[in-house]
Amino acid sequence: VRSMAVQADGQILLGGSFTSVGGTVRNHIARVAADGTLDAAFDPNASNAVNSVALQADGQILLGGNFTSLGGTKRNKFARLVNDPATQSLTIMNLPGDRNALAPIPKKVVDFDLGYAQGLFLLEGGEVVSRCWRPDEQAKLAHNGTWTKAALRVINQRKDNIAVSVGDSGFAMVLRADGTVAAAHPDGRVLEPEVFRDVVAIDNNSQFLALTRDGRVLAYGLNQSGQASVPKDLGKAVAIRARNDISAAQMEDGSWRAWGDDSRGVVSFINQLGPAIDLQFFHSGWVMWIEPVERRRVAGPPSADGD
Repeated sequence: VRSMAVQADGQILLGGSFTSVGGTVRNHIARVAADGTLDAAFDPNASNAVNSVALQADGQILLGGNFTSLGGTKRNKFARLVNDPATQSLTIMNLPGDRNALAPIPKKVVDFDLGYAQGLFLLEGGEVVSRCWRPDEQAKLAHNGTWTKAALRVINQRKDNIAVSVGDSGFAMVLRADGTVAAAHPDGRVLEPEVFRDVVAIDNNSQFLALTRDGRVLAYGLNQSGQASVPKDLGKAVAIRARNDISAAQMEDGSWRAWGDDSRGVVSFINQLGPAIDLQFFHSGWVMWIEPVERRRVAGPPSADGD
């Protein structure tokens, strides 16, 4: 069990990598009463580990993890449940203020990723669209060829897209249901690297990163440090993260292994961090992570004073 949340009625939500509770099949998420009795009616059936469980003020349940479906419905890494176990799609709201308002997205959004000035959104039905919320960046984006209409047309020739990832430099990726990947370059080219097969998760900076079903981490292209490959001794991974010129993978024991530019100490910090349920890192040198409950810390930077 990696995460727990207590509902208003006292029932307890459990998320983790388990496949049964008290001898009853429950894949990665379950609900029990205060006395430990399993809720027989609650069985969302996640396809992979549920790392985080949280509750909204209205009682809806937020889940984050390594899953790609709930109850056979595609939900990549994030899902929301109402008090019955039916999944709900993520809905995108306009950002406040005229300057930063997103153009309306008419369909339900099932996955999204955000870069510095642009977001990539996967709609119900497999269509991929992009939105820019920094009007002052429009000329820069156009100059760099970031996610041109031509690239989107190529991506949307297929409707089996199940996940998206966008990098700050205009590099982007789309994962398809058959485990292949479409990778978009800032100049508008859309590549389909042969090395990416049987992929279950994607992320990218200026290097395309993928995690396969059997735990291999694959890379295509150079990151901003000119590094073309992952460490040879990396081992089996269960999750990946990438940002700017740094990449990281979570190992089976929960620890993280990072590689890339260590000029700000981020790589060294992550490599000595120990087990973490999830983490994110930024070019400025900040690292944020979720630790196992027993360690009682939640986030912090690799700062010189050790905070």
